Amino acid sequence: MSVYQVELSGIGKADALRFQKELGEENSSFEVEPLSGERHGDLGVGFVTVVLTLAALKVIGMYLLRKHSSDEWTQTVVKIENGVRTETTITYKGIKSEPPEKTVVDAIGEALKVDPSKLPVD
Repeated sequence: MSVYQVELSGIGKADALRFQKELGEENSSFEVEPLSGERHGDLGVGFVTVVLTLAALKVIGMYLLRKHSSDEWTQTVVKIENGVRTETTITYKGIKSEPPEKTVVDAIGEALKVDPSKLPVD
């Protein structure tokens, strides 16, 4: 039997832990995305690889329902050494996710004919 996997990038560590909690560590893994150049970001941001099963589709669906956002900001660091001024600009990036709005969960519950409180959207 073939094993299929799906890779989701830009995942925060908290969301990756939800995948592992729901699916087990044997069915999901989390790796930090490498940063390039002078980009710096949340060290807990990476990608999760999930063995594709019916349970995984449910967890991925619940993940996609969450509101995801990212912030990016820059900072200039000035260094003066031996009368020589050097400026370096550093870009930071952070990712967060929040549960979906109650109206979305209620609509899904109604469409699926299930109690919305039973949907795993924490």
